[in-house]
Amino acid sequence: MTEPEYPPLTELLAPSRLQPINLRVKASLVAEARRHDVNISEVLNRALLQHLRQLRRERWLADSFAAIHAYNCRVESEGLLLDVLHGDGSDD
Repeated sequence: MTEPEYPPLTELLAPSRLQPINLRVKASLVAEARRHDVNISEVLNRALLQHLRQLRRERWLADSFAAIHAYNCRVESEGLLLDVLHGDGSDD
């Protein structure tokens, strides 16, 4: 089996050091966030994690689409193994 291309999301959730970066954010958003005592770094971390999860889902689906489609076609034509093992009721 090949190594995963990306670290597991659990690694991204684990505590780690914070990386200082420079960002450009609309001044009006920063002002409103400050009025509401919003921790902008925390919001960015959560939003970035959600975005990365979505990107990984989309990539997995794109990479797995052919296999999923083939499996669904096989189930459509041959049925599920569970139906064979438990009887599907069609031979009554």
